[in-house]
Amino acid sequence: MKERKGNVSKKWIVLLCVMVCAFLPAHTDAAPKVRLNKTKVTVKHTHKFKECRKVSPTCTEEGYVLYQCASCEATEKRDVKEALGHKAECEEIKEYPTDEANGVAESVCGRCGEVLEQKEITLQDLYTYVFRNGGVVITEFSGEYGGEIDIPDIIEGKNVIGIGSSAFEDCSGLSSVNIPESVTSIGYCAFGDCSRLSSVSIPGSVTGIGNYAFSGCSNLSSVSIAEGVTRIGDSAFYNCSGLSSINIPVV
Repeated sequence: MKERKGNVSKKWIVLLCVMVCAFLPAHTDAAPKVRLNKTKVTVKHTHKFKECRKVSPTCTEEGYVLYQCASCEATEKRDVKEALGHKAECEEIKEYPTDEANGVAESVCGRCGEVLEQKEITLQDLYTYVFRNGGVVITEFSGEYGGEIDIPDIIEGKNVIGIGSSAFEDCSGLSSVNIPESVTSIGYCAFGDCSRLSSVSIPGSVTGIGNYAFSGCSNLSSVSIAEGVTRIGDSAFYNCSGLSSINIPVV
């Protein structure tokens, strides 16, 4: 009986030793493992910028100087300038008004050419006039309109027979003018100092051109005068420094 108990005790001791060994390291004398933290080393890149392009400001876009890194192609804007904004010049007539229908005028940016505004216009928006000798004499043109101007031959059912004194004077936006066959006279300084006026054709219906009628039109390069003119006033083309040709009929 005592021998059996002794055997049982030995079995439990052996079992306990096996369990302890299972949880111990295979080599108790092995050196402990040391974990090294791997630190990523980043080398800081220094840009070497060089100027590559200049962009001028426009009406809607800013201007700047563009720099680019020689090694990584990164870009950077410098010397930034604000957009210029639109600059409205005098309005140009796209469709001419008549006694029966309104016309159309456009306000255009002088820098980029973009149409800023469009509106309807009448003959009364363009001209101030008087009734004289059964017809109409234009006494003033609205200087806010420019470009090519077609003077009407009829206003309020009557023929336009004359262009009065200083009627178009100082209309700096006027580039060319078409005078109708109904006009018989052009008054004193009628187109004086129209600095952009480049050409003019005077129809055969005109018999008289007043003094200084086109004086100071520095951009006027050609003038054509049809047969019918019997009088050209003093200094009618005075100080027209760009005038290169003029056709005058033999009277």
